[in-house]
Amino acid sequence: MKAEGLLRSIASAHQTVYQRTGGRVGHRLMIRPTLLLTTQGRRSGKSRTSALVYGTDGADYLVVASNWGTERLPGWLHNLRAGGPAEVLVGRRRVAVTSREVLPEDTDHTRLWDIVNRVNRDLYRRYAKTLKRPLAVIVLTPTDSRG
Repeated sequence: MKAEGLLRSIASAHQTVYQRTGGRVGHRLMIRPTLLLTTQGRRSGKSRTSALVYGTDGADYLVVASNWGTERLPGWLHNLRAGGPAEVLVGRRRVAVTSREVLPEDTDHTRLWDIVNRVNRDLYRRYAKTLKRPLAVIVLTPTDSRG
């Protein structure tokens, strides 16, 4: 099995454990903080969940639409763009969120990018060097008072 395939298998198993334990196990994967983002499928209407490394900026959660460094945008980004409901599970805390896409030409991108890239040990910067598409930082803002 190639290294990338092994990493994807580990990530899939990690997400399963995180979901099945309600966040009791899985908040950190290989020391990186991880949240579960659940969106509504824009075509299917079904709940879709993705485990994503995240950083924080105040109360906001920051994730990157890297899709493992591929040219294809992640499905969860399409779902967020469609405006359906979204929530995150951070540890055992479940929070409804809204999203905002921050692209490299936006003034906040560099600052937010540095936060989340540092958390993921410079992996996003390595992805960005090989991709033709820009890597957006997605700001997930809690919509309830618990956020």
